[in-house]
Amino acid sequence: MRRAVILLAMMGASLAAQPASLEGTVVDQTTGKPLERVHVTLTLQRGDSVYGALSDSKGHFSVTQMSPGQYNLSVERTGYVQSADGARVSLKPGQQLTDLTVKMARAAMLAGRVVDQSGDPVAHINVRMMPGPPTKLSPSLTQGEYGQTDDRGEFHILTGPGKYYLEAEPARGPTGGPPEARSDGSSETFYTPTYYPSAVTRDRAAMVEVTAGHDVEGLEIHLAVAASQRPLSVSGVVTGIPVGNGFTLVYLAGSTEQSIGAPAFVGADGKFSVSGLEPGVYDVTAESLGTKKLLLARTRVKLEATDVTDVELALSEPGELTGTLEMVGGTPAAGPSAEKRKVRLEAAGGNPLYRAGNVSGDVDSDGSFHIANVVPDRFRVVVGPLPETAYIKTLEVDGAAVTDQAIEVYSGHIPRVRITVGLDGASIAGKVLDKDGAELGDGVNVMLLADPEEVMQTAKSEGGKYILQGICPGKYRLIAVEVSEGSDIGKLFDAAEEIEVRPGDRITKDLKLTAMETADAKK
Repeated sequence: MRRAVILLAMMGASLAAQPASLEGTVVDQTTGKPLERVHVTLTLQRGDSVYGALSDSKGHFSVTQMSPGQYNLSVERTGYVQSADGARVSLKPGQQLTDLTVKMARAAMLAGRVVDQSGDPVAHINVRMMPGPPTKLSPSLTQGEYGQTDDRGEFHILTGPGKYYLEAEPARGPTGGPPEARSDGSSETFYTPTYYPSAVTRDRAAMVEVTAGHDVEGLEIHLAVAASQRPLSVSGVVTGIPVGNGFTLVYLAGSTEQSIGAPAFVGADGKFSVSGLEPGVYDVTAESLGTKKLLLARTRVKLEATDVTDVELALSEPGELTGTLEMVGGTPAAGPSAEKRKVRLEAAGGNPLYRAGNVSGDVDSDGSFHIANVVPDRFRVVVGPLPETAYIKTLEVDGAAVTDQAIEVYSGHIPRVRITVGLDGASIAGKVLDKDGAELGDGVNVMLLADPEEVMQTAKSEGGKYILQGICPGKYRLIAVEVSEGSDIGKLFDAAEEIEVRPGDRITKDLKLTAMETADAKK
């Protein structure tokens, strides 16, 4: 019996090691004619294997002795772009795929210029191309959907057939120092992101239609003037600056990339000023550099119609965070003992220009914990190791409940934290399938979304399967996508499937892959 089991195991290992092969044809998407001298590249999603081939006069290509797995397929030929379909290929052990058809379309150029309210060209403006439904962006264009205007205000963007929006994005962001003072009665003009030909919102924009191989020229985007002409500023004073050769910087960061600028130097009198700001909520962080001790301060300000001029930042050394951990709803013996657990604070980027390091502390037998070297920043709370059924049920900061498992640390005060861990968490597991119902391989992202702004859990498929564990009971949305965790969560949320999870549930659910373009269309 044992010998039979060993023999079966050896046979299974031998089958898994069998190489795969692939044959196909590259054709013109419009005419169906074969394309020669196309460079075909297949990259294994989990691993370091990359295979290549060159199509012949009949458009035929072949690759042998390939490792089984999930591949990203890309094709390249001057004057053509890859079709958005068929960018992924799955090969099973020993499989000989012989009928793959890869489509390419003749490239076209979008050309035009960006002008101001007087019709004069504007240089160094980013022009972004966005596909409108049902157009999908070619995989070969994911790094080329932007063009920047030159000194004549002209832009050029290579693309394939379809319908597109064009958006001109003027550079506007915070600058260290006070706002510019003018005494001649003039004022600086500021422009807002503008869609072709002169719309401030996409629903009022005109789409540009492109056919294969036909350039579209003479496009002109007229920049719209920003509703708020005068940019706002934040100023104040930093205290506790050490005497010495060091210097102090103040960082400001809002919720968008446009509101993140270079740090401002703090003067000898401790004063600082940052201008060029739009209305919004900003994290303000001060850091003393060149000194022996790490000194930081942090606060948050809200800009509305007027400047904020009274910000006070008191520099201090990192402090200690204390708290308690309690396990409820089950038997703690189901997982690792309490003495082995840690509470970890992971930097969540309150200010992306200053990123605190992760810090942690051991949980004592009575559930108490202490975390040293905590600096002013935003942190996500993580507890581990925990049983597979465990999840953070409640998080209280200074006696007040928070819902996103994150804590804020500001100058002069480090909060006390109380964590309750539930042991009745649920799990969701299943297969990840393509649009035809075939099982996909490794590396597909499966996301559990709590709302349009929060990802509760993410897992990557392995061998075509995924599992999410320790899920807090509640209502969520579930989706399998070929995108990273940093993608637009709101678009993913709209495209995801609703699912309700009850305490202790063990849900089996297969998911079909949702392409990011599909999520965009539903948005």
